Amino acid sequence: MKIKYLFTLLLLTPSLLVSANELAYVTNEKDDNISVIDLKQQKVIKEIPVGQRPRGIIFNHDQSLAYICASDSDRIQILDLSTEEIVGELPSGEDPETIALHPNGKIIYTSNEDDAILTVIDIATTVSYTHLRAHET
Repeated sequence: MKIKYLFTLLLLTPSLLVSANELAYVTNEKDDNISVIDLKQQKVIKEIPVGQRPRGIIFNHDQSLAYICASDSDRIQILDLSTEEIVGELPSGEDPETIALHPNGKIIYTSNEDDAILTVIDIATTVSYTHLRAHET
């Protein structure tokens, strides 16, 4: 039952996130970057280069970091929002698409589109320790 709920959560995670400081971060799959949009001015104020084919994106709890599914890079990239630089990567399995953060802030769940697998990643150890198949083929 919990896994069914988790997959629902992953499917609802958008590729657009709004931070508390009224900026929106939008992944641009074809351009390999993220647009930062000032919502008050309603304009793009910056584009940040990231890995290949960015898709899902989510903030950590204090909104200091963003975790980005770089689908064609087969990694989760960690973006420091204060410096707007990629500061690390996590293993994700092949073609990560959507992403969710556990309420404890220590675990990331990502769905791997091509393989129909859910990958569970420990952020602190950068270990991908579980791969759950969504269905049998």
